[in-house]
Amino acid sequence: MAESQINTQRNVPTEAPFFMAVASNELSTQMAIGDQARAKAVDGYEGRGLYALRLDGQLTIRRVVRQAGGVMLVSRDHEGAPVTQMHWNDFEEAVVGRIVAVVRDVYSGGLH
Repeated sequence: MAESQINTQRNVPTEAPFFMAVASNELSTQMAIGDQARAKAVDGYEGRGLYALRLDGQLTIRRVVRQAGGVMLVSRDHEGAPVTQMHWNDFEEAVVGRIVAVVRDVYSGGLH
């Protein structure tokens, strides 16, 4: 997705849904490098799940769970990976979309 497609006010893509490539296997066994994660644009929390977040200037996928007091637990959902606490306001600034599907190319052979 081109940077110009991000609405700087709420960090929400102008077109929904959108796809983003899974760039690492840090997330979980649910996703592999090269998978395409389909996200729907959101501007807030819609329940526990996988979210597309803009962290340190990069779009990334993280598991998010809301705790009491507006604290969000953000993780890579990988065994041994640290869990980061994020305040509600910071989450609302970072959230771009919620992951709703993962597309994997399972056929890599040619036609004969």
